[in-house]
Amino acid sequence: KGTQHIVPILSLMDLRIEGVEMKHCIRSYQDEIIEGNYAAFKILKPERATLGINISACGNYSIDQLQGMDNEDVSRETRDYVYRWFR
Repeated sequence: KGTQHIVPILSLMDLRIEGVEMKHCIRSYQDEIIEGNYAAFKILKPERATLGINISACGNYSIDQLQGMDNEDVSRETRDYVYRWFR
């Protein structure tokens, strides 16, 4: 589940749009997402970013990536916000 500012990307079209808008390769994870091994989220605040989460076969989750536009690093505020939500 997401929040008001951490929005799950639920369709392949939205995944493609996220990759185009953010100028990175999140779309390349579509097979893993379809297989249930990966989840992608659109981060709206504190800054615009994309979150990728690995999902293991036994149902454990781990953050794989948290990137801004053009794969730039996100601010500490954004990283802290996302990690608090994740825990």
